[in-house]
Amino acid sequence: MRNRKWMLLIWLLLIFSLNTQNGAAAKSLVGPLQVGAGQAAIQIPEGFFPTQGFDGIHDDLYVKTLLFNNGIIQTAIVSVDMTSLSNIDGMKEVVQKNTGVKPENIFIYAAHNFSSPHVFGGDGDKKTAMFAQALNKALATSAKEASAGLKAAKIGYDTGISNVNINRDILTTEGWWHGSNAAAYSDKELGVMKIDDVSGKALAIFMNYSVQSSVLDESVSNEGKRMISADLAGAATKYIEEKYKAAGTIAFFGIGSAGDQSPILMANRYTMNDSGISVRKDIHDTGYIVLGLLGERLGADAVSVAQNITDKQSEVDLTVINDSVICQSQKMPERQKPADMKPVKQYAYQETGEIKVPIAIMKVGNIAIVGVQPELAAIIGADIKKKSPIKNTLVLTMVNGAAKYMADKDSYDKFTYEARNSHHAKGSAERVEAKILSMLETLK
Repeated sequence: MRNRKWMLLIWLLLIFSLNTQNGAAAKSLVGPLQVGAGQAAIQIPEGFFPTQGFDGIHDDLYVKTLLFNNGIIQTAIVSVDMTSLSNIDGMKEVVQKNTGVKPENIFIYAAHNFSSPHVFGGDGDKKTAMFAQALNKALATSAKEASAGLKAAKIGYDTGISNVNINRDILTTEGWWHGSNAAAYSDKELGVMKIDDVSGKALAIFMNYSVQSSVLDESVSNEGKRMISADLAGAATKYIEEKYKAAGTIAFFGIGSAGDQSPILMANRYTMNDSGISVRKDIHDTGYIVLGLLGERLGADAVSVAQNITDKQSEVDLTVINDSVICQSQKMPERQKPADMKPVKQYAYQETGEIKVPIAIMKVGNIAIVGVQPELAAIIGADIKKKSPIKNTLVLTMVNGAAKYMADKDSYDKFTYEARNSHHAKGSAERVEAKILSMLETLK
């Protein structure tokens, strides 16, 4: 009995010691915030065109880098104006080389604009290699600029509302398909981080919103040409940067849970004909006017939120945690051209085994930034933000790679485009949500 008492006493002392050490470690993660922001246009050479259906450039694609440093840990968030990204490890090497940030502390994501070419790792095509070279050069330039501009800063967060998105899943006579469904769920919340230097000048504004940058998706000009564009993400950030031109502010668009969220207006839009069938109509060059107006609306909403942020931190804890969750995988349909895809009334899902879903969360003071690869449905992202134990929570998708759609359970029962075109079986999104909330709880 005496030995048991001594063992119990030893265990209690050990637990107390570990808790004391953990408390000290947690406190030591707090330090004075420094932030650097940089950007560079991807200089696409003229010899690249025509390729992948593109004939020229309407507006530049950018790489933007945001560095955080509190004297103990350094992290980076990198935005790339592309539909999706591959060769993430190679891109992280470029960022690490030019900033010193460890790969596990880097978030690289695609702004997911639909009017940019795909660059996949290992492609032997000369034009693809040409674009990849220009992308890496912009990545290095952006990272160097952010590192060189690192300075004392303060950060704040708030949310507002923006009405530039709409649920794109709509019931047609042939089944669920693309369209504009105002009756279905959309997450209108616009999250904004504003980062100022010690004098109050805005260094960076980071907006998080659930909408695909697809105003110009598959649209062609009056002359029948398809042009590269940063689309809605580019138009909105450009508006913000013009507003803060004197300060040299760099604006970031972080795509939220937008798997089922389209812009409320599109150049090449889906409409329902008299027979209840979804058809597509292109307004060609007029689409650029629509793009400008929507970009102005989203940008102005972000500026409005940013201007009302008064609670800012200059001393922050800085943490990144990386984990994963195992979900059921399913067979993807055979690759088809967009014109061959169509709505269906029945579909047989085929589970194929298990798939690991990586999750990364970056905490900057009282702000948590959740990063996942799949395109979540808006209702899942909104639920994560609502239930998060950390009040200021952003959900970013397309982070550190792309993994196609991850729809909510109801979408699988409707046989929506997102549910059918997913590597992840029914229930995966809800499983990922539970894991994210558990990880957020450990950071609280």
